[in-house]
Amino acid sequence: EFQKYSSPISLSDEGQATINFRAVDKAENKEPLKALIVVVDNTNPTVSIAPSEPPFVAEGKNFASNKTTYSFKADDKVSGVKKIEYQIDSEAKQDYANQAIKIEKAGMHVVKFSATDNAGNTSNESTFIINVDDGKPTVELKESVALLTVDGKNYSKKGTTFSAKATDNESGVFKVLVKIDSANDFVPYTEPIAITGQGEHSIEAKAIDNVGNESEVKKVTFFADVTPPTTSIRTIPPSQPAPAQ
Repeated sequence: EFQKYSSPISLSDEGQATINFRAVDKAENKEPLKALIVVVDNTNPTVSIAPSEPPFVAEGKNFASNKTTYSFKADDKVSGVKKIEYQIDSEAKQDYANQAIKIEKAGMHVVKFSATDNAGNTSNESTFIINVDDGKPTVELKESVALLTVDGKNYSKKGTTFSAKATDNESGVFKVLVKIDSANDFVPYTEPIAITGQGEHSIEAKAIDNVGNESEVKKVTFFADVTPPTTSIRTIPPSQPAPAQ
């Protein structure tokens, strides 16, 4: 049934609605029927953050490298997404321009973000905390028996082994790699290295942390002496006896 218009109309039920309307003058002349179709959107949009690489989680903390980028994605099934806003730490809030952002400064950062749809509904503000790890791990090579220096050259004793140890105070060590002599590639370090071949050798080691930061390469060069010395013995002829008196 048509009813007389007296005040603004409010539509509360979500979904599509049709408002039919017309004017009637005092002589009972009726305007041709008109209609307005509207879609009522009462639902907040959803929004999420997507790092280019999954964060490494340690003790409940998210870690990422300073090369990681972050994108935001919002969804709204009714009126559609109008904008996404984000804020990093105490910086001013800004609109997301559909281009991935970077957080390069080392340390902990708080990212807040929300989305607004075309009907004016705004999502609850979400928070993402990330620890940016841009520090390189460190690695050491340690011999089981101290090298012997002779004429400026380092020599290893028979049975000497070399161990690689890495440390990282942020995201932690992911793996340690070693390369021996003229090998083409580094391989994972699993146990102390024993060199059994005579001659000059080199061992290189490096470490990679859990967000991809790579240490400086440590290298030790030495001569392996695994050949025992040789000895010989000979007889010495007795001296001629003195002539009799």
